[in-house]
Amino acid sequence: MGRLRPRFTLDELLRTRFGNAVVCADRELVYEEAPQAYKDVDSVVASLQQAGLVELVARLKPLLTYKKGAMQCC
Repeated sequence: MGRLRPRFTLDELLRTRFGNAVVCADRELVYEEAPQAYKDVDSVVASLQQAGLVELVARLKPLLTYKKGAMQCC
């Protein structure tokens, strides 16, 4: 979160690279779970394919991203 906050506005993180909305009531969670915080999925899948561990059969496009924080108890 510390590295993403100076680089991205909250509005930028509430839209995916596909133009879809991110729904999240916890604004801190938006930064913690931003796609920019993770490795590029295409390079990860390509590495798995090259290693013979997976066979790509479909490519899905998310319509909506919903993030929910930890459940509060009592």
